[in-house]
Amino acid sequence: MGWSKANLWDTTRAKQIAREIANIGGYCGPAVVVWIAAVWNLHQGRNYDYENRLKNKSLFPDGPRRFFGRGPGFERSLNDILKRETNNELRLAGATYYRYSTIHKRLEDYDMPIIIRMLSPSFTDGLHYTALYKSYKQERQWQVDRIKFYWMDNGVYGRRNSGNPGLYVTGYRNVGYNVFTFGTKLVRRNT
Repeated sequence: MGWSKANLWDTTRAKQIAREIANIGGYCGPAVVVWIAAVWNLHQGRNYDYENRLKNKSLFPDGPRRFFGRGPGFERSLNDILKRETNNELRLAGATYYRYSTIHKRLEDYDMPIIIRMLSPSFTDGLHYTALYKSYKQERQWQVDRIKFYWMDNGVYGRRNSGNPGLYVTGYRNVGYNVFTFGTKLVRRNT
């Protein structure tokens, strides 16, 4: 059994910021990036007006985004806005991860959040981005291990419970049988 965490993002202040961002509303990709940037900038001792930045549609226009690059009908990528919002200190790693156990391990190895791309709860809403900051792996003898994920989003999942609207905890899911079909990207220091 074991926890994997992005420790900076698993603090009381980080969770408060997640609540405030979820209450602003807006697109999920910018909300996730702004949360990661707000916690990072706080840790670096920099002022970062995440609420007003996220509301600024010239910085974060509405529209779909990719992990990397642009295409017709797409806004700046998550990687581009993550670098911009962290003074080019953070970026997305190139590798894409799908398997739950790999994602849990990367979180443990790097102590940095992982951005998950998945279908929205409502199929018509398309893809949704969340930021995984913690997971718990339950190892079971003679049975398949299970994992529980803790993530931040713009309120889509968090509003399903009576707690913080910016945070969500999944139920246990069997390792090996479940994947994130649309992939995940690890946040890395831009060295």
